Amino acid sequence: MERECNLLAECEPQIRQRLAAGELRYLVEWWEDDALEIDENHHLLFIYTDQTAHEFALFQEVEAKCVSLLAEFGIEWTPGFKSTFDSNILYPPALRGQKFYTPDGKRRADLEL
Repeated sequence: MERECNLLAECEPQIRQRLAAGELRYLVEWWEDDALEIDENHHLLFIYTDQTAHEFALFQEVEAKCVSLLAEFGIEWTPGFKSTFDSNILYPPALRGQKFYTPDGKRRADLEL
């Protein structure tokens, strides 16, 4: 958990800059199949227009900071919970609520990076 908190703190200035510049292409909430050996199966993936990305495992503290950060840029998000593999597009608004990944874990072919 500490590693993810430190990673978010380190990346936060760049994320803010990129959000302010309109460089966010997709924001995806996704879940791994829950298992005892997984500390946290919940993730948030930022994909930018240049195809680079930031990804965070959503421990409670990281999740709270991400909710706050996104709200500053007009992206409302209430973190969800799933115990099986799934995904949910949060941004762009036109795709909100749709799946990002297919059931076999691949990005949907119709979504351009």
